Amino acid sequence: MSGNAVVPVLANASFAVVALATDKIAPVLVSFTVNMSSQHLSLTFTEVVRVATYLPSLIILQSDAMRAAGTQMHILSSSSAIVSANDYIVGIYLPSAQDLNDVKNATLLCKSQATCNIALTLGAFRDMNGNNLTTISGAAALQTANFTVDTVPPVLVTFSLDMNALVLALTFEETVIAQSLNVSALSVYSDAGSVRLTSSPTANASIGSTINGTILTVQLSAHDFHAIARVFGLAKNQSTSQLTVDLAGVSDVALNPTLPVSGTAAADVPDTTRPVLLFFEVDFTAETILLHFSEAVNLFTFDVSALTIFGNATGPQHTFAAYSIGQLGASLDQEGAAILF
Repeated sequence: MSGNAVVPVLANASFAVVALATDKIAPVLVSFTVNMSSQHLSLTFTEVVRVATYLPSLIILQSDAMRAAGTQMHILSSSSAIVSANDYIVGIYLPSAQDLNDVKNATLLCKSQATCNIALTLGAFRDMNGNNLTTISGAAALQTANFTVDTVPPVLVTFSLDMNALVLALTFEETVIAQSLNVSALSVYSDAGSVRLTSSPTANASIGSTINGTILTVQLSAHDFHAIARVFGLAKNQSTSQLTVDLAGVSDVALNPTLPVSGTAAADVPDTTRPVLLFFEVDFTAETILLHFSEAVNLFTFDVSALTIFGNATGPQHTFAAYSIGQLGASLDQEGAAILF
């Protein structure tokens, strides 16, 4: 207390600590935020945690803080990734395929600040001294301090077209609402032409699937199938199977509509189903025969001489002469599935 300076302790003459009380205090998660647009969680702890100790399967998002009956939950997948270094604030990225789409597909989970809560099982993180993160019970979950809604439009990643099964399958980057699909916003096109699909409530409508998800299917109506099939050079292979989706063709679960997009099919199954003659009509007054097929047929492949009409199995019959189509006045009906001559 007389103002004398402390004798220096040099590095080569240092001495060990007499007593050391190591850190045995468990880190605590004090708050977290959720950004559904950037697909990130941000966790704030009372101290620095070691990110290499992260165990995602011990972290649960839940729609109700007390985990009451009907609570929806999502356990983080092993694909969720730490995007920061050792720190007291840690960022976690939620990949669409494994985490974000499951959360979005849940009708209640993380739709607002009140429905986005977190529970932690012992061992989800450890601090720099190996102390386990304090547990947060599912019956007393921590509500997010800040919730940012999803404002990103859904993106069409790819599509496939099967002209045998008459199915158009659309694959999106995130979960979309099946009932929001406007079928008439879809057009199949190539350099040869374009066909816009028909939507309800018309009788000729192609019908979309009814279950929300990343993949929506459209069952082509006979009307739309015939319209596509009768265009030479359309949907005959992958390169001639292209699709456009108009603005707001479908919306994600946050009601963000699609932006206009176009692309070529990732997979195309060309029509290999042989057309079938369903029935025919004869009008002797008009001197015409009307052939009805199961699908549009190529008028220029029509071989009249292959046509034979007979009364019964043993009765008289008549095989037509190989007149040209022009001589017989053959034509396609509106659907392209019947030949009149």
